[in-house]
Amino acid sequence: EWLTDWSSADCLSEISFDLGGGVGPLEAEHSSESEPRDIFFSDVIEVRGKCLVCRVLGCIVDIFDISPLAECLVSWRVVLPSPVVNDIGVSHVCGLDGLGACIMFLTKGHSVHRVQISLGSLTPVLVAAGSTDCHLVEAPSAFCALSEDVAAIACFDGTLRIMRLGIGEYELVDTSLLRRFVHGLVTQVQPAVMALAVAGSGASGLRLLAFSADGQLRLWEVLERRGYLLASDAVESSDPLASHVGTSSVYMRMSPDSSRACLVLGNTVHLIRLPDGSQSDSKLELEELEPPFSNAVPSLVALSQSGLWSFWSGPNREQLFHL
Repeated sequence: EWLTDWSSADCLSEISFDLGGGVGPLEAEHSSESEPRDIFFSDVIEVRGKCLVCRVLGCIVDIFDISPLAECLVSWRVVLPSPVVNDIGVSHVCGLDGLGACIMFLTKGHSVHRVQISLGSLTPVLVAAGSTDCHLVEAPSAFCALSEDVAAIACFDGTLRIMRLGIGEYELVDTSLLRRFVHGLVTQVQPAVMALAVAGSGASGLRLLAFSADGQLRLWEVLERRGYLLASDAVESSDPLASHVGTSSVYMRMSPDSSRACLVLGNTVHLIRLPDGSQSDSKLELEELEPPFSNAVPSLVALSQSGLWSFWSGPNREQLFHL
């Protein structure tokens, strides 16, 4: 067992993306250190016995090896041309061969930068895997890597784009929402997407789970040139949804087999059972979980193959809960 400061890690290598005459590495590091409040961490990246985590501060990303068997703290540094979008700008996907992973960074300059992790040797090898401009009109509200070359980006104007990095993009559109626009049942402003999660494979492509500010949970199937809405359902919540858009207080986690998901929405946790990828009659099953004690707030929620684990905090009490 050992304790150390993040800055004490042994940096094994540094990756610098094309800075294009903008912010240089030294200036990027200086600007990052001037705003320590913007520090955030990614989800833990688990692949082939390794556990990695990204610590993001503006244009600087430090990737640390926090594996249980690590003998010391080592890191890799990534220098980006512009700051990473706070809270939501890091996503990853593990390789199909189980020998690596791809980390994607969505920056405030509306570009996606990729870092490939190879675990063919004892020490992970990290290399830059390319950058793609997104040409977004509005600021992003959610971000999710679907595969090593496909990502989903949602914006505050309600648009949800599938980016085939380096190739092209298309938009996912709920036609039932468009029909309500035409008949005047709802205002002509699409609700912002608050959380995204890759939900395994469907009959013909990858599945994407999206939760929007209208309280709707939507399951999409993403193909090469278009996407289909497989299922949708309403999530009841006592919290004002608009106050959570673009923040880390709303997130989703998937089980390893992609059969279940959990949606953390402020002070509430919802368990979602997804249809099998081969089923033609898709339906979502939702269940709101009762907190383990009065005034409990979920601090950490995760799904394993066998159940749901959550850590709850409240007045003079903390509790680990397993369902």
